[in-house]
Amino acid sequence: MLRTLLFAMALLVAFGCGNSPVDPGAAIVIADETVSYQELEQLLGRCGGDSVLVEITLNNLLNSRLVLVDARNRGLNETPSILRFAYEKEGEQIRNIWLARILEEKIVLPPDTVKEYYDQLGTMVIYTVMNVRDSLLCDSLRQLALSGANLGNLVMDHTSIPFDAHIRGIVGPIDMMRTSLIDMDLLAGLEQGRISRMDLFPSGWRFLRVDSIYQEEVEPFEDISDFLGHHILSDLRDDYEEVLKDSLSIVYNLTVTDGIPDLVAEHALDNLGEYFPYTEGELSLNAYTFNGGSRSLLGLVENIASLPQAMPKFPTNPEWIEDYCRILGLYDIMAMEGRALGMDTLPEVISEVERRVSRHVLDLYYEQVIEPRLIPTEEEIEQAYTENSLTLVIPEKRVFEVIGAIGVGQIEVLSRIVALGEEPFTRAEELTHLAEFTARGESLLTPAMTISELYPPWDSLLFSAEIGEMLFCTVSTERILVFRPVELIPERAAELEEARDQLADLLIGEREEEVVSALVDSLRSIYRYQVDRDFVNGFIIEGAEPDQEPVSEMQYAPVDSQSTD
Repeated sequence: MLRTLLFAMALLVAFGCGNSPVDPGAAIVIADETVSYQELEQLLGRCGGDSVLVEITLNNLLNSRLVLVDARNRGLNETPSILRFAYEKEGEQIRNIWLARILEEKIVLPPDTVKEYYDQLGTMVIYTVMNVRDSLLCDSLRQLALSGANLGNLVMDHTSIPFDAHIRGIVGPIDMMRTSLIDMDLLAGLEQGRISRMDLFPSGWRFLRVDSIYQEEVEPFEDISDFLGHHILSDLRDDYEEVLKDSLSIVYNLTVTDGIPDLVAEHALDNLGEYFPYTEGELSLNAYTFNGGSRSLLGLVENIASLPQAMPKFPTNPEWIEDYCRILGLYDIMAMEGRALGMDTLPEVISEVERRVSRHVLDLYYEQVIEPRLIPTEEEIEQAYTENSLTLVIPEKRVFEVIGAIGVGQIEVLSRIVALGEEPFTRAEELTHLAEFTARGESLLTPAMTISELYPPWDSLLFSAEIGEMLFCTVSTERILVFRPVELIPERAAELEEARDQLADLLIGEREEEVVSALVDSLRSIYRYQVDRDFVNGFIIEGAEPDQEPVSEMQYAPVDSQSTD
């Protein structure tokens, strides 16, 4: 595992090796790498004139570039994984630019659209919103509000959005045309004092009550017409983008290879992207194809593994894999279209890809060059365990029963089961078993899970529930998950083997600062560098106070490297 380091103070060493770079267009020259005056100005200009912050920022920049030069000399920037990463990031940049240009070309405001929108402005509304994650709870709260219960108090007690509790759910006054789309829909036709129906929004279920409606004079059309035009264009482009994606999928015959979703799900170890090793033959299979291109299984599993951990992903579920292949395939088609137009040569694409790849190379440098030299000995781990045993704990874990109602039909079945007072788990054959949550070999039981292994927004809810309590988690209008905690495994002291990774991280963190200093000394003796000190000194203002943290491009501290072999 790569470890992020806080190493700024360890990098405070003086520059040398000349004051004026040979390249007149470069502020810094390191071996055959250069840093332009514009780039250095952008970094140092953020330092507020403080001399210490200027030096820290400058040294962080120099040290990261020295490591990148050393990494290149070791060939780390040309490994297959780095080349695949570079191609992937290039594709991301190209597709974003291509899509933006298509939408700009295709979407034009019809005549009088902005004026028609403007003419509907002026109806001001104040309303109270209730947001909860569960549809059954939402319905119960709505019935209480209809019966005269104080909605503000209900919001304070039950809302899933902390800010709403702070303001008792009150929104406004706001122009009705500027409310969110879901609220605009819920507000339509409601009179003062009326309560809307409930509806699904991105994080759960929602209903509202109209507290006040009144008319207000609108700013002159000339003053806000540009803002309104941008607002309307944004909505139109969102609609067109959905149509465009459907069209691309058909025109390019995007096809997921039979058996691939099941193969990926079978190899997946968890929902974080870890997987059992594939054979070389399996990795070379096409995960999907389209007219003019394809993506290998290796490219698919690497992409899934690189998704942010906070993003919900279910690689153990074949249905999720197939849906994701279709999304990723559309992205690849857009990138292919952009490359055909030469967008891979755009300066903004090249610079962004270089930035992203450099960070990835630093990760690889840490993993292959530094980390092996930081691994503590067995004796060091045992000593650290003795010294820290009282603070080493295995966190609380819970085992849940879980079942899903997928689709309108199953949701109706679930509603009938609940209305009859029965338990969904006793009629599991009528609902959906969720392989993405259950332990291997189990149909209803999850493995023992810590709170960090559960996805928000359900983590706190599930870990605060009593054993046997039924919890309904609504994902969408056609997907409801039912959890019930059945076993609580209390927090306990960790044995040596259980704490080994945590102890290794502790020991590595303690020695990294020393390693950073050794790296700086060794790389500065190996590679010549020159800095335009006159230019740097121009950013220092005597007596200036720093107004921000040092700007650091380097994420990981390298180790002593006496040669570039």
